[in-house]
Amino acid sequence: MKFIGLLLTNVFRNRRRTLLTVTSIAVSLFLIATLLTVLSEFENPPQTPESALRLLCRHRVSLANILPSSYREKIARIEGVEAVIGSMWFGGVYKDPKNFFAQFAVNPDQLFAVYADIRLPEDQKEAFIQD
Repeated sequence: MKFIGLLLTNVFRNRRRTLLTVTSIAVSLFLIATLLTVLSEFENPPQTPESALRLLCRHRVSLANILPSSYREKIARIEGVEAVIGSMWFGGVYKDPKNFFAQFAVNPDQLFAVYADIRLPEDQKEAFIQD
């Protein structure tokens, strides 16, 4: 009992030091937990059918800068590549310039081969491809 009383007396003797010590321990534990979580997710990606393995290649400067179309054929010739699709980003607005959202122009025939996890009813899928 004397040790706990001594501990509590000295802990509250300098409140700033106690606050900084507790805060530094909390931040350290948060960083360790966050970094270990990120590391484990990088090493063990989700193993569900919807988690298709995709590699996205884009221009290093911006989404608006496009890669040469010859890269598509080069990527398609790489062993293990099943499908390749090109896309072009452009800004879109809906009725008012404040309603800005990103839009991507894609080839609809190849879209569902690459993004197999997109689920649409067949009639909507056909309407999208025909449009």
